[in-house]
Amino acid sequence: MKTCTEHPSFLLLLLLAIPLPLSPFLLVRASSSSLLGIAPPDLKYFEGSTFLCKDGSKRVPKARLNDNFCDCVDGTDEPGTSACPQSRFYCKNVGYVPQKIYSSRVNDGICDCCDGSDEYNGFVECPNTCWDAGKASREKLAKQVNVYKEGVKIRRSEIEGAKKLRQQNDIKLVTLRSTEKKLSDQVQKLKVEKESIEEREKRELADQQRETEKEAEKKRKAASSLREEVKSADQQSNTESGVVESDSKAQKADGASHETKAECAPTLEETNEDAPEVRLTDLEDEPKLEALSKEDLGRVVAARWTGEDTTVHVPEENESRDLEEDSFEDQDNEADLDSDAESEHVDSEDDEYSSPSEEQQVPETSHEPKKLAWWQRFIPGMMKRFYRKPVDKSEAERIRNQYSEATTQLATVQHQISELESKLKEDFGPEAVFYSFHDKCFELKVQKYNYKVCPFKQAIQQEGHMSTRLGNWDGFKDNYTVMMFSSGDRCWNGPDRSLRVKLLCGVRTELRNVDEPSRCDYVAELVTPTLCLESKLQEMQKKLDRQLSGVHDEL
Repeated sequence: MKTCTEHPSFLLLLLLAIPLPLSPFLLVRASSSSLLGIAPPDLKYFEGSTFLCKDGSKRVPKARLNDNFCDCVDGTDEPGTSACPQSRFYCKNVGYVPQKIYSSRVNDGICDCCDGSDEYNGFVECPNTCWDAGKASREKLAKQVNVYKEGVKIRRSEIEGAKKLRQQNDIKLVTLRSTEKKLSDQVQKLKVEKESIEEREKRELADQQRETEKEAEKKRKAASSLREEVKSADQQSNTESGVVESDSKAQKADGASHETKAECAPTLEETNEDAPEVRLTDLEDEPKLEALSKEDLGRVVAARWTGEDTTVHVPEENESRDLEEDSFEDQDNEADLDSDAESEHVDSEDDEYSSPSEEQQVPETSHEPKKLAWWQRFIPGMMKRFYRKPVDKSEAERIRNQYSEATTQLATVQHQISELESKLKEDFGPEAVFYSFHDKCFELKVQKYNYKVCPFKQAIQQEGHMSTRLGNWDGFKDNYTVMMFSSGDRCWNGPDRSLRVKLLCGVRTELRNVDEPSRCDYVAELVTPTLCLESKLQEMQKKLDRQLSGVHDEL
């Protein structure tokens, strides 16, 4: 009979059947190694008893996780080993930046993770250098977080200011339009008054010209008449001198034959027959000298010496008044003549069909219709002349000045309305955060050049007294993180200049780092609180917290 010692295989099976207590260290090591290399977002993916390969090829029991055998082609089941070439190992790197490395570098004897987690088999001792390595990074990130915090506050304030400013501009636009309406009405009214005054001035100037022409014509006629009178007087004096000589000769002949003629002198009746007839009416019909003009009076005086006909037509009182009235109102002549003709026609009919009486035979009655027509013509003309006041020069100048001032004010208001309407149509970004940029320019001196960027207008490069246009405003790009200026001055033998301005978060708004990476293509940076977004602040704050805690999102 064989003993147990004679069968060693039996003893081995017996030892294996007896349960032995495992070391706590080995249990923890085995448990932790199964979760090595897994990124925090993927931990939930392996909570069940089985898990699905990420490529969807198969489902794998959780017991095969990190068992150093590649079940999933994409390496889903071996994130902490080097069994699958496609898998990635996650380094937490608490205190620094987390990272992922290729699984082939796991337990290769080289410390790839600053926390040494990729060399967990114990063959190589890797010290944790993450805290020292991440110190500069954490300080830089913490500084950026502080800048963003302050910039976010300033940005909120600028947004509120932009809202108020926009409301003020809306109110200003309404006020300007109301002012434009009032000024337009005022200008129209003053224009009518100015045109009326100018028309009256034209009439007065025309009247003055006519008066001047009449005076010149009178002087010309007077001079011509005077020349004719002098010429006529010279001829008359020559004729009188000849008559006197002939009369003296005749007197001498008459003296010699006086006695002979006396004997056969004619009787008184014969003498009266040969002498010119002198009637009393000739003396009564002598012209009324006080009613004559100077020219007619001169003719009468000259005629008395020369023996010419002294009959001068003296207009009657009504006729002189008609002539005087005709000089006032020439426009009523035809109507007056018609009324006079009707009056004469009525008078003639009355004389024909009614018996003549003593009153109708009185000469004055024939002038009564004419007197009525004269007053009808004279009064309206005198009233028109009485109410036609001359133009007041000071008043005319005042109206012209008011019209000029009102026109200038209207043009200024209309220009302001146009600029304000154009401004309100611009794209100022979300919540009109760039509204305050409209009337601002940002400058930077780089060596011998001075760069001037004016959002919503243009960008220029100055060198002394020379100025080069880098571009005209072309709007925002890349979700309001870039300002574009295009169609600038053409480069010599090259394209048109353009400028691209990158917007960065900063406490103060200032232009920096202007460069020309390619010919005639400029790039600049503008730091401003308007780019300090709250979403970006939250993202940076989480990043800083991850560096401090070692909890990171999947890279």
